[in-house]
Amino acid sequence: MTDITPEAQNAFSRTFLRHPQDVGETYWQHFAASAGYALLMARLCGCAALHAVVPSLCEKTVSTRILALAADIQARQR
Repeated sequence: MTDITPEAQNAFSRTFLRHPQDVGETYWQHFAASAGYALLMARLCGCAALHAVVPSLCEKTVSTRILALAADIQARQR
């Protein structure tokens, strides 16, 4: 069994823990929020592509959800 060096521990902390701590979250809380945003944006990408082909579909879906997403992100930063 090997011991983890302080340098490796610091690198791990910088890579995975510093940013979530800076915004007042645990790693898993930050992961869940970020993954949720990624899934939402992937869905919105599909809606935007569909709207590009058939303009009468998803007329306000993407813009409405992006504005709501921006408000949610701003609220989380406070």
